Amino acid sequence: MVVGERKQIWLSVLLMLGLTAMASATFDTSVNIVINGGFENDGDSWFTGGGTIDDTVSNEGQQSGQLDAIGNLRKDWRSIKYPAVAGQAYQLVFDYLTSVGATGQPEIRFRFFSFPEVFRGEAQQNLDPTNGQWQTASVSLTTPELASIMDVFFTFN
Repeated sequence: MVVGERKQIWLSVLLMLGLTAMASATFDTSVNIVINGGFENDGDSWFTGGGTIDDTVSNEGQQSGQLDAIGNLRKDWRSIKYPAVAGQAYQLVFDYLTSVGATGQPEIRFRFFSFPEVFRGEAQQNLDPTNGQWQTASVSLTTPELASIMDVFFTFN
């Protein structure tokens, strides 16, 4: 039996491609690079370490990805790898909600790799608990040199 505080986070994800240099990037909001970002097709295109699909809590659509961490257990959702272009700007926009009274540190990592799985860089952002309210957050990053693939990684512990 695990004893400790229960912390929950729900996710809905959008990844957009930047059309110009990062400093003045305009992002095409009509194109979502992340497949199944709203978790409407259950966990398709996502890997999880303890995450579940929740069809009772959602911001848009009917479902969300949920991480339910108790005590010091770490839970995560990681997307499949997507093609990336070195020097291209990307913006990750996502909605998230944490349970009322949740503490701990949810975080997002927007990671870049070269083939096969050589780490090239990331944008990491700690998220504030939302106390039961949906909040929108974003992370922007230009693909590092030599990187050709990227993924999205959410954790809560």
